[in-house]
Amino acid sequence: MRLGSIIEQLGGELLGNPGLEIHTLAPLESADAQSLSFLSNPKYQQQLATTQAGCVIVAPALREVAQARGACIVADNPYLYFARVTQLWQRSRQRPTGPRIHPSAVIDPSAEVDATAQIGPLCVVEHGAKIGAGT
Repeated sequence: MRLGSIIEQLGGELLGNPGLEIHTLAPLESADAQSLSFLSNPKYQQQLATTQAGCVIVAPALREVAQARGACIVADNPYLYFARVTQLWQRSRQRPTGPRIHPSAVIDPSAEVDATAQIGPLCVVEHGAKIGAGT
C-alpha cells in the first residue's frame, strides 16, 4: 500500500514520498524500511530516533523531530490514525476467492465465469455465456 493512497483515503499530512510502498504495520522497535509505525506517547520519543520504520505517524508536536529521521504522517491523534490504517490494511488484504456475484444476479449453470469476474446487481448470464477475466 502506498503512503499516498493512505493519505488520499484517511487524510493527514504526509512529509515524505507518497510513492513509498508499505508492506507491514509494526511497532517502532521492530519496524523496517517497508513498515508503517506510530508514536502516540511522547514518553517513547527516544524510539523515534532509532526506529528503522519507513514512515511513522506522529502528532503535530513531533512533526520536525519525525521529519528529521524520515517520512512521517502528521495526525492529531496518531493512535486513532494507526487504528484506521489497520482497518484500511485489512480491507485491502481481503480478496474474495472466485468471481464476485451479486445476490440478485441470475447465472445459468452452464455459463463459464472467470474467477476474477464481477457480476453486478440484476444481471442475467444466459446458457453458454462466457464471462472473461477481469470483466
